[in-house]
Amino acid sequence: MLPSPFPATVGFHVQPCSSPFVSLPEEVQSISHVRSESRRQEFLAGRACVHRAFEQIGHPVVPLPYDPSTRIPCWPPEVRGSLSHSGGVAVAAVAWSRECWGIGLDLEFLPRTVHSGISRHICTPQELDVWNALPAEQQDEHLKLLFSAKETIYKSLHPQLRVPIGFQDADLRFEEARFHFTLTRSLAPGFPAGFTAWGKWHQTSDFVLTSLLIPI
Repeated sequence: MLPSPFPATVGFHVQPCSSPFVSLPEEVQSISHVRSESRRQEFLAGRACVHRAFEQIGHPVVPLPYDPSTRIPCWPPEVRGSLSHSGGVAVAAVAWSRECWGIGLDLEFLPRTVHSGISRHICTPQELDVWNALPAEQQDEHLKLLFSAKETIYKSLHPQLRVPIGFQDADLRFEEARFHFTLTRSLAPGFPAGFTAWGKWHQTSDFVLTSLLIPI
């Protein structure tokens, strides 16, 4: 469905949320308060992808709880991981923490409706100039690509740094199949304003997947 954007040392799995899978009782119990069946299915499908990714790197399949105040997954300390779901599809990636500092990915369903007004919240001034210069028929997809890449940056940095990270804190530019970001403010020691890194993006007719691997 979607190829892995990561090296072979990273576990990666993607599947439709409607595909059969076995859920761990602890994960089912953790969302007992969620009434929406579709949201429950997405949550558990994401965990099922994590389980398969765990198996790929030789990690035991264990429950992946989440912080109810932030809704952020609580990854085991020996691994780095990221997961996403959109448009009825779930995806996850995991790696040993001894092999990478951070990992992030985000999946966006392109047919979903996004109001163009969010551009002023997502885009830095430079990104907004690029977005405004695009033909109208390209702006919607580019905005979703920007949003996805910034979600991926957040997911790769926040679990370790534990500091607020906003859309304006990274300035992006895109090339074919990859993106480059520069931090616009200092986040923590080792991640000053001006820190740069490269991520990847892949688009199909229905989805865009962005990914980022930060080495040790």
